[in-house]
Amino acid sequence: MRLQSQLTKIESGATPYEILIGAKLDWTVEKRPRSFEYNGNYVAVPGKFSLIRTDKQIELNTCTDRWIPQQNIETIELAYNAFKSQNLEISYAGSIHNSRSIALLANWKRDIAIGKPSVGDIVDAKIMLIGSHIVGYGVRFVG
Repeated sequence: MRLQSQLTKIESGATPYEILIGAKLDWTVEKRPRSFEYNGNYVAVPGKFSLIRTDKQIELNTCTDRWIPQQNIETIELAYNAFKSQNLEISYAGSIHNSRSIALLANWKRDIAIGKPSVGDIVDAKIMLIGSHIVGYGVRFVG
């Protein structure tokens, strides 16, 4: 099953839970033992697991037993608090990369200085936090 990437406009003042619901990110990722079919039987692959999006039952990635999947609400709360610490709000949120990542976007306000402005500089920047369900990617900021 292939899912479309989508970002949803988030209303000003939305809480992390309201962002989760509004952006249709209210699904979880579960780690399940990985297996393969052999002569009509399913055989477990030792130490290997699948990361499953539980609402659609699709595999997002594979991992080892040491990996702990991060849930969407955890990523949203991280972005919410990081942006809030800079007086920014999440303006768009949603899944990208066929649900393998979620993206949370904030707009820099024009009255917030970024670096040292030069004469004639106009900055209309956005910053995005991407939380990944791909093993090893983690959370990253993109400017």
